Amino acid sequence: MYEGKTRTLFSKYAIPQMIGLLFNSVYLIVDGVFIGNRLGRDAMAAAAVTVPFIEILLSIAMAVASGAGIMISNCLGQKDKTKAVRIFNIAMWLLGAIGLLIVVLGNAFIHPLARLLGSTPQIHNDAVEYLRYIVTFSPFLLFSFLLGGLARNDGRPKLAMFALAFGSVSNIVLDYVFMYPLNMGIGGAALATALGPIFSVLILLPHFIRRKGDLHFAKLQMHWRNARHIFVLGFPSFIMEFTIGIITFIYNFA
Repeated sequence: MYEGKTRTLFSKYAIPQMIGLLFNSVYLIVDGVFIGNRLGRDAMAAAAVTVPFIEILLSIAMAVASGAGIMISNCLGQKDKTKAVRIFNIAMWLLGAIGLLIVVLGNAFIHPLARLLGSTPQIHNDAVEYLRYIVTFSPFLLFSFLLGGLARNDGRPKLAMFALAFGSVSNIVLDYVFMYPLNMGIGGAALATALGPIFSVLILLPHFIRRKGDLHFAKLQMHWRNARHIFVLGFPSFIMEFTIGIITFIYNFA
């Protein structure tokens, strides 16, 4: 799966990832344009409050995806598909548990969380409304990055690119629909952002459910040593993304 000329492998894996991330960056810019033009500066500030939280979610997803991806690649290179499948399922369950915890605690403490992230009385209600959608749908954001990364490990980089791009484009389209014809306000913008990763997950899931590659769903065999190793290997990716969130948080606070 990973054999071949360096240039060929680079074209097959790196370029689709770059294109997918480009779409992701564009939709973030367009999302801000829609909110600013339609709802004004206060709504922009309320949406900006949630950005550090989203970056932290991405850092968690990237940590698990990177750590599991390294371990899975090593197993597949050694022709140990059984262990690769086990690590895949451990990663899925770990991120699922983290996502559930975020949904429960995030909604229970939504107002303190918004204030912690930098909301002021003037924008607090809008910030809470936007943040509630992000918190509630956060597992889909986590899984969209995890499944995309593991699909690349399973030899489907173009599928991962398409899933990420489709989720980004759908967010742009839904931004317009929810904020203009339906006039849903900042809640519509948040809902559009929350629904994008759902489309990405729905595109990626059939690859693993139908066993189109080496990785697929199976009965969980939890090995805590493997779980710990996932986080250890994924820690550098976590730090890189988490730092962006902290910098944004400081900027918002200032």
